[in-house]
Amino acid sequence: MDAIIIGIEIFQIGFGFLLFTLLFFRSKEALTFKLFAVQVFSLTILAATQLLMRTEYMLQMPYFFRISDPFTYLVPVSNYLFYRMVLMNEYRFRKWDWLFVLPFAFHLVELIPYYFSPTAIKMADLNYIYSGRNFEEYQIKFHELKEGFLSTGIQLGLKTAFATIMFGFTCLLYFKHIKTFNKTVIKDNKTIFNLLGSLLWVRIIGILVIFIIALIWSNDTDVSAVLPEVVIFVTLSYPVFYIFRYPLLLFGMNIAGATDRKVFVNFKDITNLIHDDVTNTDIIDSEEYDQPVLDQNAAPSEKSVRRMLRIETFLLYEKPFLKDDFCLSQLALKIGIPERVISSTIKEVHGQNFNNYTNSMRILYMIDQLKTSHKWRAYSIESISFMIGFNSQNTFYIAFKRYMGMTPKAYIDSLPAIV
Repeated sequence: MDAIIIGIEIFQIGFGFLLFTLLFFRSKEALTFKLFAVQVFSLTILAATQLLMRTEYMLQMPYFFRISDPFTYLVPVSNYLFYRMVLMNEYRFRKWDWLFVLPFAFHLVELIPYYFSPTAIKMADLNYIYSGRNFEEYQIKFHELKEGFLSTGIQLGLKTAFATIMFGFTCLLYFKHIKTFNKTVIKDNKTIFNLLGSLLWVRIIGILVIFIIALIWSNDTDVSAVLPEVVIFVTLSYPVFYIFRYPLLLFGMNIAGATDRKVFVNFKDITNLIHDDVTNTDIIDSEEYDQPVLDQNAAPSEKSVRRMLRIETFLLYEKPFLKDDFCLSQLALKIGIPERVISSTIKEVHGQNFNNYTNSMRILYMIDQLKTSHKWRAYSIESISFMIGFNSQNTFYIAFKRYMGMTPKAYIDSLPAIV
């Protein structure tokens, strides 16, 4: 049985380093790849340490003892940030993300004195561990040793609790946002959604398997030793097979469809968008809308499209445009992109200035609500205009008529009854 476990661990390490190489050495923009690579590297280091301990080769390399311990805190953190950045089209860390890394940093700092301690101290600990008769007794003695300020057993409990909390956050994040994406988004990004979903379910099933082992086969040392190793092996090997099946993932790991131009630009095929001269506060004569809009056929640059994805993802989830005081400076502060860059990006991709683009988002939100909500249809048009962030009813009427080709009242009257 030990030979089977050792073979599985060797494959774990091989798949881990292969996947790490595939993911880490990507373009500098792909921070999501780096986070996934950190997660894979951490799991691989843990598997390598486990292999050295099981085969007793750790006695020949005592300087590797406890090297992997802090990385246990990095696995759930990197997994959560990976999911969040993919789903939210983020390309940089948020302001307070460093807090997630504090457990790893603290544990690393408390272990530094041990790392620089004499080899004799590490050998004494290892000899104590291997004084047991089998691997199970090794584990018991291992948990009795100090790991920083606390015993290894207590540290294991803390790591398990931390991993459970972070995994819970990851599940909530995924299942919350999977409902937000419309069918077009999921269809356009089926490969990445399948990867995220299947990875999550592989881990959920793996946790359930380990839990069942603890309840049913706790006395069967062979089963309780092999099955957790199989779970870790599947966790590491599955992404490798998936990426080899869909190699295009290596060229773009972020969700594009969440803010795919189809979601908004399809309206351009029906009617011209609000003209650049319309603002949220100006009262403008409707005759000015007879001017032609900018040419929408010119393809924006790849960098602008990627940046627009990030802008629109934030707007879709947070909906800050529903406040009448929403402005360009607030958006720039929230997503970490300079105001002038946001303006030029919106101009290049959508052919609108910021105010008109914001107004179009408001109208789209209103239309979406009116199609499905009895409550929204009961509101007065004046109330709706203020609810979606317009502080001028005149601007709302002009913008809506130009955008939809009819007045708000006529549009509402044309809607079919809600089933």
